[in-house]
Amino acid sequence: MATKIILTVDDGLSGQEVRDLTYLFTDALQDFAVRRTPVRDYVRGRYPDQVNDMTKTGKIAHVERRIDLARKLHNAALGHSVYEDPQ
Repeated sequence: MATKIILTVDDGLSGQEVRDLTYLFTDALQDFAVRRTPVRDYVRGRYPDQVNDMTKTGKIAHVERRIDLARKLHNAALGHSVYEDPQ
């Protein structure tokens, strides 16, 4: 089942901004995922003071879920469509 995500920009976007939106989203989502892999190294470096393994294990799972989501959204962002409200 598809999920739609709608962003409303009050001031509207120019044609160039709409075209740039694809690259903005895809670059940001890809950078997000790349900068957090390998996950264990990212968690160890980002949260060095967490000595409890259970907390660290939970954080690893959390980061992995967010990376997976970023990858799903990356693919969707490549084919985004634009709807302009006629009002």
